[in-house]
Amino acid sequence: MRGTIALLTLALVAGCGDDSDGSADAFTPMDLSPPTGETVGGPCETDGDCDTGLTCDTGERDDRSWTGGYCTRECELDTDCPFGSRCAELYTAEATGATVFGCAASCDREIDGRGGCRDGYMCDYDGVCLIGCSSDADCQAFSGSPNAVCETDTGRCQLGSNPGTLDGTSCTVNDDCAPNQGCLGGSCAGLDCDLGGERACTNGWTCNGWTFGFDTLLYVCGEPCTIGAEDCPAPFRCRPEESDPAGLASGSYCGIDVTGGGASPDATIGDGCTTNADCPSLNGLEACREGICTSFYCAAESIPEAVRGCADDSVCEVTLLTPGQAPRAQIRFSELGVCLRPCAGDPSLCAEGAICTEAELCLGE
Repeated sequence: MRGTIALLTLALVAGCGDDSDGSADAFTPMDLSPPTGETVGGPCETDGDCDTGLTCDTGERDDRSWTGGYCTRECELDTDCPFGSRCAELYTAEATGATVFGCAASCDREIDGRGGCRDGYMCDYDGVCLIGCSSDADCQAFSGSPNAVCETDTGRCQLGSNPGTLDGTSCTVNDDCAPNQGCLGGSCAGLDCDLGGERACTNGWTCNGWTFGFDTLLYVCGEPCTIGAEDCPAPFRCRPEESDPAGLASGSYCGIDVTGGGASPDATIGDGCTTNADCPSLNGLEACREGICTSFYCAAESIPEAVRGCADDSVCEVTLLTPGQAPRAQIRFSELGVCLRPCAGDPSLCAEGAICTEAELCLGE
């Protein structure tokens, strides 16, 4: 997605500074030495086939195998990965059920076909090359849809079997929907809608990104809704368009969210909690975050101030995180604000287990 020339230019500019005082800004030059083996995402049989610091993964993951091997290494953030790759969810460990993160080759979903990935792989939702389908049986086993088919030129699965079905049509199983849709929450919803064309949303629905775990995106068509009206079917919540981690939504939409479900009328912002139900109901924006009741999206301008305003004399805190410091979903939440209880330097004003920060706000540890 980011071209080599652009990155090289950025690196050179970053190294230039005002040296009028006889000094220059220090910077670390980009390592442009040739790789000693296959780079991230390259084929391999043993670790020795991969570049220094990478390992070869040839195991079977989530019922599918790494076709021809896959050079990778463990990571926590994108900055842990070499140029041309990023940190992604690779698979779920069978023994522990834990998600395994590793460096995966970057790709461009806007490019037709596999997005630049090698055969056997697809350009996944998060712009990385991961295992794709090679047969209808792969898709049927992975999705549980008996009529799912493999789109072999892209490596993506087509789940539904009713072409022309509109987003929002009632469904019970994926087969009730169009090939480019899935049955989500009882309604057919378009998948891979970021690609546009025949995958574009229909019936007035809007394309948005769902996040899972660390940073993985699933591009899905979502039903329009009104914040505070509680008009989304379970398990979805109405989210402001600014909260879309993909930046594609046009208006509020029904999606997966951590907010809503407050059921304690006597609770206030800053009280201790275990689940959202322990918190007050605040237009569906309430959430139990790090053990204290909060309200999200207080800085989201698309929501009327009367709806998103902080209750109980709490303060709207906006923390600007940047890529590389935190997963994309956390970055988006931090930009849109969260309501916190002020403590005026007195820890006793905070709930048990919370701390009074230097900014004089109560925050869960």
